[in-house]
Amino acid sequence: MAGWSDEGASPIATDAYLMLGDSAAALNMTRFFLDRAMPSSLLLSTIGNVAPASGALWPRMMLKRADLAAVMGSRDEARIWYARLSDLWDQADPELQPTLMRIRRALATLK
Repeated sequence: MAGWSDEGASPIATDAYLMLGDSAAALNMTRFFLDRAMPSSLLLSTIGNVAPASGALWPRMMLKRADLAAVMGSRDEARIWYARLSDLWDQADPELQPTLMRIRRALATLK
């Protein structure tokens, strides 16, 4: 992933790869974002970051990674990321409950 130092580019690239029908590249972008870019960024940093408050993208990318991993046959990876999201949103607001239920159903099918 040389040249991908900007964490804000990964979600855009993920969507672009999905529009092009390249699920493998989209999954690689989610992996890069969550494994490399996210841990080195501040949750609400706006200094020197082209994606202010990019922490808001983390759950979205976690869900995409879980969904893509499941579709690509990486059941263990999908299970890990669905479980993390389920834990993160355990006490979610009502508007997130349908998504949380979808995550829990997907997690149940992977067990």
